[in-house]
Amino acid sequence: MKIKLLFFTLALLFGLTSWAGAETVDDLKKQLDAAKQAIQALESRLQALEAAQAKPVPAPVTAAGNSVKAQKAIADISNALGGNPYAVKPR
Repeated sequence: MKIKLLFFTLALLFGLTSWAGAETVDDLKKQLDAAKQAIQALESRLQALEAAQAKPVPAPVTAAGNSVKAQKAIADISNALGGNPYAVKPR
């Protein structure tokens, strides 16, 4: 709603400078219609941009809440090093 008000205000401010030179009411109506169409186009574009912004998909987690990607990385590193970080070996 605030963005719509901002666009309307900007269109009104920019339009006032061009309206000052208008000679007839018909000219003013045409300029007003053009400003309304510009605002509608901007609103449509804004809505399209907002719809296009997808929220990031959260990383998959196990039932316990652990990251699947992190568990795979730990397993791959453990296998590459030939060990198990979860195995306790007393000294």
